[in-house]
Amino acid sequence: MKIRLKELRKEKKLSLNALRLILEEKYNIKVSNSQLMYYENGIRSPRSVEIWEALAGYFEVSEAYLLGYDIGTKPTYDISGNIMPPKELQGYDYTVLDINQDIPETLNEVSRLKYCAIKLNKENEAPLFTGFRAIITDHDREIVIDPISLETLINAFGRTDALTKHGYQSGSLEQFRDFIIYIDSRKREDKEILENILSDWLAILNIDKQHVNISYFDKERAEPNKVKLKK
Repeated sequence: MKIRLKELRKEKKLSLNALRLILEEKYNIKVSNSQLMYYENGIRSPRSVEIWEALAGYFEVSEAYLLGYDIGTKPTYDISGNIMPPKELQGYDYTVLDINQDIPETLNEVSRLKYCAIKLNKENEAPLFTGFRAIITDHDREIVIDPISLETLINAFGRTDALTKHGYQSGSLEQFRDFIIYIDSRKREDKEILENILSDWLAILNIDKQHVNISYFDKERAEPNKVKLKK
């Protein structure tokens, strides 16, 4: 991400001092030349979001554009009101693909493994892919989600033609992304992104989400966390 403040300032042929005076006279905001320079170079962020709002208003652009976000990506703030930079996969929408990709081996009489393939879409960008696998037990009443490694994901889908009709270029391993990173990136825009993906996946599998308990395996804690789906 590159903040576009310097780019916009130079387009208007303004010096730092001139921009400082505009903020003070037009918006009653007092900053120093050095502070503006720090903002331009991403060294520091303003303590108040009003500064970004004023700058975006003056240059007649969205805050998202000013801050280097892709157009349409909403900026997010931390608890102190500071702008949080976008993460790698922020802004990518998803589609859960209806692909039947099972593990050949049966775990036992009541347990099975299923994969979920997810296409990630962003305007003017090549599609990306992520996914997970799950242990489904107790007649579809218990599910444990395993995010799996990129290597496992690539082995499951990268060597088949299941994704080619969805924009995957055979052998293009850079089109795969880690599921945990995707969820972490999108939570800034959609706090229920994991729950929404799981709901779409269960619908494809014809599993009633009202009668299933789902756990998400957290590898950092080495234990499953319960996932609550909207009924």
